[in-house]
Amino acid sequence: MTQFKSIDLVGNKKLVPYIVIVGLGGNGGYILQHVAQMMSIFSLQGEILCADSDIVEEKNLGNQLFIKDDIGKPKAQVLAKRYSNSKAYNIPIRSYTASYVETIEQLDALFSNTFELKMKNNNSNQIILPILIGAVDNNYTRVLFHKYFELKENLMYIDVGNHATTVPADWRDRDKEFWSKEELEKYRRSGWQGQAVCALKMEGEVITEPVGHFFPNILDVSNEKAPSEVSCSELAASNPQRVLTNKYSAMAVSTFINELFDEGTLTNHIIMYHVKKGFMKASGIPGNK
Repeated sequence: MTQFKSIDLVGNKKLVPYIVIVGLGGNGGYILQHVAQMMSIFSLQGEILCADSDIVEEKNLGNQLFIKDDIGKPKAQVLAKRYSNSKAYNIPIRSYTASYVETIEQLDALFSNTFELKMKNNNSNQIILPILIGAVDNNYTRVLFHKYFELKENLMYIDVGNHATTVPADWRDRDKEFWSKEELEKYRRSGWQGQAVCALKMEGEVITEPVGHFFPNILDVSNEKAPSEVSCSELAASNPQRVLTNKYSAMAVSTFINELFDEGTLTNHIIMYHVKKGFMKASGIPGNK
């Protein structure tokens, strides 16, 4: 019988997390809110950087954390300002909105502030942990994250992804009352599932594998465009996600983060969920048999 283990990341030291969240859309916005709140609750001295070059559009108001006054502004900038405010969680949150993150060099630059953090927290009783949270909807960027994980000596990499709904091509212009029975059935059955995978690498040793290990098909991007190459018409044609599924995605990520912040440990590796069934299940880290 397989036994499971808990990984102690900090020992008797104090955790100082440096978190980079890439993607501030349906999943990322909720993730940022949860992570910022927990960092405040546990009085941690770390920092958060959120990266997304997308601009808030009217279509985002339904299932993302934006209001009408945010339209036309960078998503990452809006949310970073909101949650770093002294009236909110009062923690350091910066934003990167210049471009999509598409190269190792760009990603490495987002983590460059860890050096400044080390100087500011020059204390042998503290451990600075870089954490990458991928909340993207394309595998091109996931491959980048996978390569980055392979290159780094120390990194926690959490990837979250969920299914979109299956809708007619003209769903924005045709109300559901005019959909066929087949179209309605496809819609009702879709958009409920997702998973979060927490990969961990310490001192060059892979403790838990990244998402690409379990879903190797995401690493095949031979026919996939970089986010910056996707046209406006292609973006407009993307299928919508369910807001409750986005919230489940954020809760799955928060399960890893909450344990880390509270206990300094990692116990779970993969979390699967099905929103319509009210189902969420974690798989632990295998230990000795």
